[in-house]
Amino acid sequence: MQDIKDTFKEVVFAIIPITAVIIVLQFTLISLPLDVFLQFLIGVILVSSGLFLFLIGVHIGLLPIGEMIGSTLSKTNKVWLIILVGFIVGFVVTIAEPDVRVLSS
Repeated sequence: MQDIKDTFKEVVFAIIPITAVIIVLQFTLISLPLDVFLQFLIGVILVSSGLFLFLIGVHIGLLPIGEMIGSTLSKTNKVWLIILVGFIVGFVVTIAEPDVRVLSS
């Protein structure tokens, strides 16, 4: 239960600053039409929900597996194996990251 609260706090602290800036600009400089501003607020809610669910999934599914792999690898005391697995995982993550592919072209 504490993990869920912590994850919710992470999401709120990630989303609130940019949302606050947009809201302040809306009422001071921009003055977007009301329907566009409401679409923004709905988007903030959807982004927050999606990020929250994504992070919960990461904490439930991926982190325990990563921790088990890391602890098992360190217990082998084979430095070459640790370096090889680290290189392979780093390479695959780098290739899978869309931002890296955009920057490479």
